[in-house]
Amino acid sequence: MNSKEVVKFFSGFAANQVLIHAAFAMSGAQFTIFGIAYGGGLNATAAIVWATALALLIYHAWINRWRGVVLLLRLRFGILSALALAVLFVTQVGLAYHFRDNEARTIASLTILAWVYLGLACILFVVNGRPLIETIRVALGPTAAPIVGRPGASEIG
Repeated sequence: MNSKEVVKFFSGFAANQVLIHAAFAMSGAQFTIFGIAYGGGLNATAAIVWATALALLIYHAWINRWRGVVLLLRLRFGILSALALAVLFVTQVGLAYHFRDNEARTIASLTILAWVYLGLACILFVVNGRPLIETIRVALGPTAAPIVGRPGASEIG
């Protein structure tokens, strides 16, 4: 598994957070988890922050920096990654649909699913920590390679 696969997993987690916080912000749901009171304003802010993180993750995972080609459309998205994201997404939608009439149960079930996502992310980090750290280092470092002239070529002056 390479670093792009790890980034793709985290982008699925970030997409989940965007959807959940946006839905809670639009519905006006208010609840408290671990002593944090979530209201419309905090959920809207969280949705914006997670959407920004998601955009950065998508850019790094799927967009070729030099050609602007989406790698997913070029079928470079691994089948294992695609299946994992599909299962997580279907599970999330299924839970939300199943508990749609009970807001407290919806929040509780999706919170448990978020913890599962975090647990999976931790497992992936332990397994693939070095490539992820290298990816972050490269992403935050200088990206332009030095321009080197061809041997024997002269400058036009």
